[in-house]
Amino acid sequence: MRKFSKLIININGKQYVRNLIDGDCHHRISELDFKYSTSKNSELLTLWVTKSVGLFQVGKQQSLYESDAWLLPGTKLNFNIKSKPVKVK
Repeated sequence: MRKFSKLIININGKQYVRNLIDGDCHHRISELDFKYSTSKNSELLTLWVTKSVGLFQVGKQQSLYESDAWLLPGTKLNFNIKSKPVKVK
């Protein structure tokens, strides 16, 4: 089972992050559900937000308790990665 412990999103030139990595990589962002599939030429990752996920702006000094942006329940993110064949020499 894959786990997501870090999520980075770029919006209007600003980078926002949700990160659970603090020396312990055994946790995941529990508010995200996912489906991952592969085919011969691509990989598809779909993330669903099941509960609000607070994001923090990278490089901005902030309180640990105040998020700069939110992903709201019902949000769906699709990542489609087209694979290129590897040439064998």
